[in-house]
Amino acid sequence: MTSMLDRAVADLTNTAPSGSRAGYDRSRDLFTAVNQRVPGPEPVARMITTALAARRPKLRYTVGLDARFLIPLHTASPLRLSDRIKYAVTGLPRTAPKAPTAAVEAAA
Repeated sequence: MTSMLDRAVADLTNTAPSGSRAGYDRSRDLFTAVNQRVPGPEPVARMITTALAARRPKLRYTVGLDARFLIPLHTASPLRLSDRIKYAVTGLPRTAPKAPTAAVEAAA
């Protein structure tokens, strides 16, 4: 089975616009690096077991060190700021590239 990050890397590779690949390449490299450190489903299964067995479950559970680092970003900063930080890290454009029109596709 292909992992979620493998699919994301493939999607970034296949959908990047021809003129502005830098952000897509940086995101692909970031996802590839993260994917190499992902331990698999076992820690998530253990956390689910812990949550189900808890007498007083927490509102949120985190799995992995990277998730623990992202919690303050999401809780202590406005959504626009956390999005800007993510755009800066990945280099992706803030707006999606426009899809080619039928006339452009017909000319190609």
